[in-house]
Amino acid sequence: PPEASTTLLPGLSLFCFALMLPWGYESSLVKSQLSGRWSIFGCDESAVYSSTVMDLGQGVFSEDLGIDLHCKFGGPFNTVLNTPIFKAVWARVVQDGRYRAH
Repeated sequence: PPEASTTLLPGLSLFCFALMLPWGYESSLVKSQLSGRWSIFGCDESAVYSSTVMDLGQGVFSEDLGIDLHCKFGGPFNTVLNTPIFKAVWARVVQDGRYRAH
């Protein structure tokens, strides 16, 4: 078979990302996904965002968003008030611009 191309063509590849809490089980889950090249690590390029830089292995580090990921609960249904966090993640994705290559 022909050798696979390493050139990324816009629209023919995927940039995937995840938001990871630095406490609890999430870092172990992300490390497991990385070791198996599953989830976001099966994409052509990926990023892991968090509130701190963490070594996830294989030369992959989380990227510090510079925000606190702790949230309060509230509202009429006592849900997690995490909209500002996800707005910050999306702002970083847009700022980084890596998605444009995919």
